Amino acid sequence: MFDVLTEPHLADAEQSIISSADELRKLLVGNATQIEIASWSNKAERARRVLSGNDSETDKQVLQQEAINRGKNETTEQLAAKQLEKEALFANAIATIDGLQSFALNYLEQRRPSPFEVEEFLKKVADQKQTIEQKFIQLLNP
Repeated sequence: MFDVLTEPHLADAEQSIISSADELRKLLVGNATQIEIASWSNKAERARRVLSGNDSETDKQVLQQEAINRGKNETTEQLAAKQLEKEALFANAIATIDGLQSFALNYLEQRRPSPFEVEEFLKKVADQKQTIEQKFIQLLNP
């Protein structure tokens, strides 16, 4: 085994970290399409306006229509609260993923560890990923 981390090995380690973070992001969004994901921030803003009383007639109508179409016998306020709860969950989850990825990539770049240290570090990253996955699964499937 070599004592020096070569550029190709560093690139492989970096790609492993990025792939792990991407897998967590995919777990978080499930089967949502790009259009659905893009709509989430709009839904949260609308929900915030409805719950604060600063909503427009369109905001009320759109949220009411979604509540009716969901068929879960919920009020617009209940749906708005759920949407804001989901937004907070998503924001915290993304912050966790992004933070882990940034930390791991910075570690590799700044420390320039030996191949053995990289292997050990990637095992720790994989363990952390598994822990985060379990938390996500619990949060997404109460």
